[in-house]
Amino acid sequence: MSGFVVRKQRDTTFVTRPKSLREQPVIVQCADFRCMAYRDANGRWLDYFNGEELKGDVTVIADN
Repeated sequence: MSGFVVRKQRDTTFVTRPKSLREQPVIVQCADFRCMAYRDANGRWLDYFNGEELKGDVTVIADN
């Protein structure tokens, strides 16, 4: 988890990650769930909070 900052506050954990200008978060619909995601320089969809690649069809629900 290089570059991530994790801080805990009582029963809540906050994870923040550095943002580049290329990473514009949007809400996407995958097969079984919705999440915030962004496209990397290679055009892959990545989960905004953990950086994992989203597999399968991804549909943009809301953008900025």
